[in-house]
Order: sequence, then structure tokens, then C-alpha cells
Amino acid sequence: MESKMRTFALVAAIVVCVLAHVTCGQKNTNEAEAIAFLSRFNHSHTLYRHNSSKAGYAYGSDINPTTEKASIDASLALAEFLSRSKKEAESFDTTNMSADVKRQFFFLTLDDSPKDSTKLQELLATIAKMESTYSKGQVCNKTRCYVLNPDLYSIIGKSRNYDELVFAWKGWRDSVGRNVKRDYMKYVEISNIGATDNNYADEGAYWRVQYELPDEQFFAELEKLWTQMKPFYEQLHGYIRGKLRQKYGKDKISEDGPIPAHLLGNMWAQSWENLYDMVVPYPNQPIVDVTSEMVRQNYTVLKMFELSEEFFLSIGMKKLPEIFWRNSIIEKRKDVAMTCHASAWDLSIDYDVRVKMCTNINQGDLITVHHELGHIQYYLQYWDQPSVYRRGANPGFHEAVGDTLSLSVVTPKHLQNIGLLKQVSSSNEADINYLLSQALDKIAFIPFGYLMDQWRWKVFSGEIIPTDYNYNWWELRNKYQGIVPPELRSEIDFDPGAKYHIPASVPYIRYFVSYILQFQFQRSLCQAANKTNEPLYLCSIYQSQEAGEKLSEMLSLGRSKPWPEVLKALTGGTGMDATAIIDYFKPLNDWLTKYNKDNNFKVGWAGNGTVKQQAIKFVMWYQHEAEKIYHKNTWYQWNYSTNLTSHNAKLSAESSINTTAAIVALRRKGHSLQNVSINSEIDRQLRIATFIPASAGSPESEELLGVNNEMDRLYSTGKACNGTTCYSLNPGLDGILAKSRDYNELLFAWHGWRNGTGPSIKPYYIKYVSLMNTLAKQANYSDAGARWRSRYGNNSKAFTDNVQKLWLQLKPFYQNLHAYVRKRLREKYGADKVSRTGPVPAHLFGNMWAQSWINIYDMLVPYPKKQILDVTDEMVKQNYTVKKIFEVADEFFVSMGLERVPKSFWKNSMLEKPKDRQAICHASAWDFYRGDVRVKMCTQINFDDFLTVHHEMGHIQYYLQYGFQPLNYRSGANPAFHEAVGDTISLSVTTPDHLRKVGLLKSSENDQESAINYLMLQALDKIAFLPFGYLVDQWRWKVFDGSITPENYNKAWWELRTKYQGIIPPVSRTEEDFDPGAKYHIPGSTPYIRYFISYIIQFQFQKALCQAAGNTQPLYLCSVYQSKEAGKRLGDMLKLGRSKSWEDAMEAITGQREMDASAIVEYFKPLDDWLKEQNKDEVIGWDTTTTKPQVTTPSTGSAGRAFTWSTLFIALFTCLIAFDLRW
Repeated sequence: MESKMRTFALVAAIVVCVLAHVTCGQKNTNEAEAIAFLSRFNHSHTLYRHNSSKAGYAYGSDINPTTEKASIDASLALAEFLSRSKKEAESFDTTNMSADVKRQFFFLTLDDSPKDSTKLQELLATIAKMESTYSKGQVCNKTRCYVLNPDLYSIIGKSRNYDELVFAWKGWRDSVGRNVKRDYMKYVEISNIGATDNNYADEGAYWRVQYELPDEQFFAELEKLWTQMKPFYEQLHGYIRGKLRQKYGKDKISEDGPIPAHLLGNMWAQSWENLYDMVVPYPNQPIVDVTSEMVRQNYTVLKMFELSEEFFLSIGMKKLPEIFWRNSIIEKRKDVAMTCHASAWDLSIDYDVRVKMCTNINQGDLITVHHELGHIQYYLQYWDQPSVYRRGANPGFHEAVGDTLSLSVVTPKHLQNIGLLKQVSSSNEADINYLLSQALDKIAFIPFGYLMDQWRWKVFSGEIIPTDYNYNWWELRNKYQGIVPPELRSEIDFDPGAKYHIPASVPYIRYFVSYILQFQFQRSLCQAANKTNEPLYLCSIYQSQEAGEKLSEMLSLGRSKPWPEVLKALTGGTGMDATAIIDYFKPLNDWLTKYNKDNNFKVGWAGNGTVKQQAIKFVMWYQHEAEKIYHKNTWYQWNYSTNLTSHNAKLSAESSINTTAAIVALRRKGHSLQNVSINSEIDRQLRIATFIPASAGSPESEELLGVNNEMDRLYSTGKACNGTTCYSLNPGLDGILAKSRDYNELLFAWHGWRNGTGPSIKPYYIKYVSLMNTLAKQANYSDAGARWRSRYGNNSKAFTDNVQKLWLQLKPFYQNLHAYVRKRLREKYGADKVSRTGPVPAHLFGNMWAQSWINIYDMLVPYPKKQILDVTDEMVKQNYTVKKIFEVADEFFVSMGLERVPKSFWKNSMLEKPKDRQAICHASAWDFYRGDVRVKMCTQINFDDFLTVHHEMGHIQYYLQYGFQPLNYRSGANPAFHEAVGDTISLSVTTPDHLRKVGLLKSSENDQESAINYLMLQALDKIAFLPFGYLVDQWRWKVFDGSITPENYNKAWWELRTKYQGIIPPVSRTEEDFDPGAKYHIPGSTPYIRYFISYIIQFQFQKALCQAAGNTQPLYLCSVYQSKEAGKRLGDMLKLGRSKSWEDAMEAITGQREMDASAIVEYFKPLDDWLKEQNKDEVIGWDTTTTKPQVTTPSTGSAGRAFTWSTLFIALFTCLIAFDLRW
């Protein structure tokens, strides 16, 4: 049978080869067949383009889910057709075929679509979403909301109120830019996938190939053009700045610095024509702005289009088809959301050409109408070309046609001819007025047209990364345009996204090119029209059949010839050349140069700017530079934590010292701005960016680095030995504590770990306390504990009182759980080991620090015959890998509409214990800034680590969500918030319903007994932890304030553990021991009260998210998996980072402004009631008088999960770059 199948396959292959008229394994060289293929392609391509364009037009005209889907579907169909055609085209060898065939094949195979159709669909949906966000953007105040067109356009164009202009400018960017940034990141990623799939370096490289020049040559051409234009632009900029200073004052605009971007009469400062009335050189001369005359003559939108068509007809060009008037949308529709950005459309069949434009009655839109009809005329002229040639000779040609005509339309003579200008002055002053009105459009645009794709090309190439998007955008706008933002901007903003062409994925260098070409075109057409006896700026080709014929000849070629040939046919030259535009504006350039000099108007913008501009520039620069410094430092800390060598320890310490010095150096550069007061947000950022604490770079901070590193090393290399066998903490000792039920083996592990760590750490810890307190006092805190507590607000006593109140609310439940567990342990180990009334030996709880009791669930399960929700065995059975655990966790967040971890996460994280080196195994999430996030964890395949992974991924999600906040706001609202996020998700992850959905539980039971089993499992983690989470910093705060001295470290430790946890050491302890040091967070200098608080507020968060998800089940059964509503509620809070108070953040997610234990009480109420019934004959609480407290150590469990490393954390704690935490 197999032999027959092979024979059949061979025959089939031969048949295919014969039918294709090719020799198998060789490409087809038959030109006739290539031409036949092109004929079929061009015919089909026309139909597919029609369907795609028609659906795209419908979507842009009425943005809704139905038209969006239809547009995406049609675009997908076109992309799939092009992909099929490209594959077929690649079967031909065109080497020896005609130039025309080669050229058609070249354009036919141009493609940037991802090969994966799902990626293509995602790309199209992302662009559609960004367009929708842009089109629906609005800016609201207390009384009304404003859309971009006409409302915000009108404010920016007509208002002369500085603050009203700020309102419109900033509001639009806040409304649109911020809301498309994450979609834009996705767009860049997928666009680059498509480009590389088609053998381009990136999407920018694909865009540039349309110009048929090597990149180096194309870049050089563009730079040459800009260099030619720059001196004239600088003269215009200097003149406008001087005039604006006269209007708005010297405190708003400096004499030699950049101009605030909102003052130039246009939302993007790309055209300054709306300033003409303020800057007109000779106000007594006629002003060529016919808007008022159009209004007076009752111009309609239709009349503007008819007038424009008449210009084209006057030079012998094509009449608009009737279908144009029937199908075009030339006024804003009132009943639907639509894209108002003016656009011309070629629907490829039946001469179906259209314009979509929200036209207003003014001169600016009259010019725009001519521009759009220039596109339409181009479509009509090359209509009979093969489909693959129906494009501009290069993209700039298409943009230049209508603008070339507009150069004639706006001449005073032409405006007089069509009745919009009553008289024309021929004086030099009138000419200067006219040329300035033109320059405010044509010259003002040049640098903006140049920089837009300078920015995008670097984004596509990866030179500009997402955390630098906005900073680099403003660097370019300052460099080329000489403008600055009027308000402080950060990476939470995405100001490029407030310009239509960015979210709509429209390349922009075409406009820069077109602004050069149109003057070359105009000069040639004026020569054809025999208008050489007048200045180029006064030439109108209206009614010149000769000019029209020459232009039509060029347009009819489409892109059938290389653009230099097309250009030569019209202009006589083969290159883009700025001499025509320079010649056009020479009288104005000469006038500006003299005027600026005579009036002491500075040229260029190298000055410092106003005080406000200096403050904004410094803060933005500081954030950018400090981020790079912190990123580098985190890299060194990571290297040490993942490879514990003396060499890496040395580099880590040196990096921390260097980081402190570098940050101090940055902050000193802003010293002159320390006492500046501008507004609350700038002032707050400025205080942070210029604050230098007394401890920065002090000998104490450097000494502390060494002490911290040594404690880290001692902890991470600690072992417990039994004869010749030695055990590290993870997985060795942790495994014994979790799995063994042998009292003495447990004792060995418990005792051995403390002997192997605590005593050697203690002397360093004493020194650590002294240094921490010294540095805290240098930062104006009473001690290090006070400094840590300041992260929760300025009222330290109110905070500690509130925390105590929370503990007292939960203490009765904990005591009930303790009594139940003590009874079961007594039954297991005997009354001689576990008393009925006293505390419990600390080594029996399945965890090195008795902070989680989940590992002894098998001994405590209330109903053993019912289902037990520990899916470890099932994970092993399904061959779970460590990576799969992380992928499942990542998918949970994605299912809620939150961020997927970046590819670099998988590449850079340490997810398993290294076999070739020692590393700190304590699970931690790291924020390297600059989009680099990682987890360090020695993960094992078990349910506990399954939950820990979700916890760590919660930190990662927080990093990703607030990753664009200003640097100093990239942290949790308070430290507990960071810990609570992943644990909140874990409350859903552990539900039977969720475990069933992810395939780890075949079925689940919903009866009362199963519920008690489940709640017991949760309580052994969540409730058992609470007293430990509470007491660790009770001990440390007293150590820092001197209430507990080194002579009493261990005694005080065990008094607190007995008081709050009801546990005692299983063997005698002395002050030679240092059992606090056997818990990572003590030598690791990690504040711990965050974990206690996080175990409270995670239930508040969960309750709020379940309400958002529409949950109707008991809280303990709620899963927010796949709930976009819950994801939005959570994401909105996470995005805030530390930019708002923790009370504000709490209110954003829960509607409350306080930490509250009612949710956790509600969650566990069925179990609490059950425990009370079970414990009727048990003693609740523990008698501390019968057993002398000895000594033990803390835990890892959730707290272990919660530890995070970020650059700021390292800088503030590990490295102690002592920047005041009140910031």
C-alpha cells in the first residue's frame, strides 16, 4: 500500500509539472506565460482591491463593529490573494524577460503581510482599533466635550488664550495618545514580523523600498534636502517666535529657545497658517485669506469641490465621474462616528473614485479639497494601467499633484479670477504678505514631514524602544522643529499617537518629498504655460492646456517607469531638488533675514528656554537618563543573584556605588531648579529629580552594600549536613519539611538550617542595623523602621494602629484554625510532642518557617473521602514543564485582556535552579525598566509552585502596566499592593472551576463538604500566614528603634512567635543562635509588613473584581478568568503605579479608601463556622506559661512569592541609594 501511495504521489507531481509547463525543480522562463500570469493577476487584483477599498471606506465612514469586521475580512482576503500570487510569481525566472515584465513582477512581489494569517488578522484588528480610538477621541471639561474636528481645530486655530490652548492641546493627547500606545507596540511587533517574513529587515525597510533607492542613498537625499531648507526654516522660526513673545510675554517664550508647541495654530504645529493675522508683516496691505469672503458668498461644501474640479478641467484634465458625486462623503456625518481625516479613495473598478472629508468652509479646506482631487485626478489618469502600476511614481508624487495645483489656486490673481479676492496689490509689501502666508504652510511643515518617519523608522528597527517612545519623539521635534511641549510629558503619554498617520499606519516621508516635488512640478508647468516672465510664486497655470497636457502625461504613467524617469519627463531632472522651493520663497527669505537682524529676533533655538521649559526639559531628561542607569545596575544585581561568585559580588557592589554616584550627578545638574515652583505635577517631579539626601554616596551606604552582599551570600549558600550528606534549602530541606512525617527528620531539617545560617549572619546583622539607622537619620527619619513605614503615609502611628486593628479582626479565626491543626498534629505525633493547650513545635507545619501549613493538608483534610484540590500529581501525570506553568499563568492575565509577557521574558528569566552554579533560589520578580522584566525562581512541578508562579507573574503584570509611568511612579501604590496582585489572581486559580478549565481537574464537587475541604486548603495558606506576616516587622521595628537589643534578638523573636503564632522551637535556643536570620527577608533587608497587608487587601481586590465580572457564586468559588471587565478594573488600578496615593488606587479598584478585613472574613465564613463546631471540646488559644519559648525562623510561602527586585528597590534598599522614600 505504501509503495502504491508513493507511485501515486510521483505521478501526481509529474502531472503538476507538465500542466505548469515547467521542468520540475526549475523556474519558468517562458515570457509569454509570465505575461499571461500577469494578465490574470491584474484582473483579479482589481477585484480584490475593490472589495478591500469598499469595505475600508465603509468602515472609515461609519466606525462600528460590523463595518470593522467587514473591513478586516476584505483586507485578509486581499492579503491572502497577494500571498498566493507572490508564491506563483516566484515560480518564474524573469532575468531575461522585458523590463516591463520584470517591473510588474517586482511590484507584485512587494509584500509585508505576516505569513501567519492569525497574525495578519491581529494586525488589521489592531490598526482598526487604533483608528477607532483616534476617531472617537474627545476632550471634556465640566460643561461639554469637544471632538477634534471642528471643535479642537477651532480652539487651536482661533484662540489666543494661552491656557485654553493648553487645554485643547493636552486634552487631545491625553484622550488619544495614551489610549493607543499599547496597541501601537503590538502593531510594531506584528508589522515587523510581516516584514521579516518577506525578507525585509523591518517594516521601515519595507516602506522605503517603494522609493527604489538603496537606503544609504535615500537617507542622504533626504538629509541633503533638509540641509538646504533648514536655514530658511530657522529664519521663519525666529520671526514667529519673536512675534509670539510680543503676544504671550517673555515668561512664556524665551528669545532664543524653542516655542511651546500649542501656540502655533495647529494641533501638531505642522502648519502655522492660523497665526497669519498675528504675524502678518504689513497689516495695512491686503491679506490673502478668503475664508470670510467664502462665508459672505454663502459657499457650500459642494461648491468648493465643484470649484476645484473646474480648475482641473480648465487645464484639459479629466472630469469627475458621476459616481464620485454619488458615493463621496464630503461633510461630517452627524449620526455616526467616522474618520474625519481627509482622504481620497480608488475603488479600482467602474471609475469608482471617492473622497471622504469633514469639510469646513475656509481657505485651508479649499486647498485641501484641491489636494484630494489631485489624488482623484491621478487615479483617473493612470486608470488604464495594469493594476500593479496604479500607484504614484513614488508615494511623494501622489501627494504632490493636488498641492502643485494649489500653488496656482492660492495666487492672488487666481483668487481674483474666481471672485474670492476683490483687488490685487502688486506692491512688494503685498508680495511679502502673500509669501509669508504660503511659508506658514509650506515651510513650517518641512521639518515635521521629515521627522515623523525618522522616528518611526527607528521604532521599527528597535533603535527606539517603547519606554523611549515619547522622549525620543520630543527630542526629534525639538531638534528639527524647535518646539517643546507646553506641559510635562512622560512615557505614560504617547504624543505620536495623537497624529492620525501614526495609529492609521500611513507612511509620512511621502509628504516631505511631496513638499519638495510640488515646487519642481510647478516650475516646469509654469514653463510649459509660458509664465516665465513673472515670479514663480505668482504663477497660475489655470486654463493652460499646455501645462495640463504635460502633467497628464506624467500622471498617466502611474509607476510603470522608475520615478526618476517620470520626474525627468516633467522637469528635465532625475533627482529631488530644493532649488525650486528656495527660488519661490527667496524674496521672503531675504526679508526675514533682514527683519530678524534689525529687530534682534534670534535665529535658532539653542537657548535654555523659559524657566518652565527648563524644568520640563530637565525632568524628562532626568527620567530618561536615570532609567538607563538603573537598568544597567539591575543587570549587575541580577548577575550576582543568579550566579553567586565573589567576582559578581564585587561587580554588584561596585555597580551600586557607581549608580549612586551617577544618580547624584544627574540630580546635581538640576540644582538651579530646586526652588522653582510651576505647578503641582512639575514641582513634584522636580523635587524628586533634584533631591540629594545627605546619605547619598556616604561611607555608610558603601559599607552597607558589603554587609548586605555578605548576608545574601551566607543565606544562599547555607546548608544542613547529616554525616556526609548536605542539603541546601531548595529543594532539599524544603522538600523534607513538606513531605516528611518523621518527627526527628523534620527536626534535623529545621534545626540544621538555622544552625547553618543564623549564627554566621548575626554579627553582620548587628552592623546592618547600625548602618541602616545612620542612613535613615541622615534622611531625617528617627530610625530605619520609621523610614520603611513612611511608604504607607506620613502618619506612622495611624498606620500601625490600623494594621493592629486588622490583626485583631482576624485573630479569633486564626486561633480556631490553630486549635484544629494542633489537635490533628497531636493525633499524629502524640501528646508528648504536641500539648493540648500549649503552642505547637514549629517544625511540624510543613514549612521551614511555619508561615504556610498547606504541605500538611493531607493530615488535616476535613473530609478525606472528598476531592482534594492538590493537582501536583495531575501536573506530573501531564508532563508539566516549568515553562508550561509560566505559560498557563501568563495566559490567565491575557484572558482578562491584560498584557502578555514580552519575548525577552522567556529568553532572560531564570525559571529553574541552575545545575552549574549557585544562585539565590528565593522566588522574585525583577523590573529592569526599559521593557525588560524577568522572574528568578527555582521552580518545581507542584501545586504550591504553580501558585507561586502566578504570584510572581502578578508582579510582572504590575511592572508591565505601570511601565510607562514616570520613573519614580513605577512602583506599587504601596508595597502591599505589589504583593497582592498575583495572590488575587491565585484566588481564582485555585478554584475548582478554573482548575477544571485548564485541564488539571477532571471534575469538581459542589457540596458543602467539598467546599470545607477547599476552604481548609486555602486557610492553611492564607490564614496561617497572617500572624507571621504581622510579627516579622513588629520585631524589626523594635530592633531598629532600640527596644530590642542584640543581646535579646532571639528571645524577643520567639516571644513574638509564641504570642502571635502559637508556636515554639522544638529544641532549646540561645542568643548564640539567630533564628530571624534563617528567614530570607531578614538578611535580605526586605520589609515584611507588606505581606500581611497584601493578604488582607487581596480579598478586597478579589471581591471587587468578582463584582465587575458579574459573579453570583460565593466569593470563595469566584474565578475572574476570561473576564475582560475584571481585567479592565484591575488594569486601570495597576497602570496608576505610585502616581496616586494608595487610597486613590484602592478606591479605583474597590470603591473604598481603607484596608478592610470584611472580604477575607466573608470568604472564609463557612470554614470559620465549621471550625467552631469542630473545636467545641478544644482549648482555643495557647497557654504560654507551661512551655518556655525558645527560637525559630520565618517563612517563604506567599511572602517568598512576594519578594520583588526592581532597580529602584535595589537602589533604595539593597544598594541603599538613600533617596527619600516619601517621594
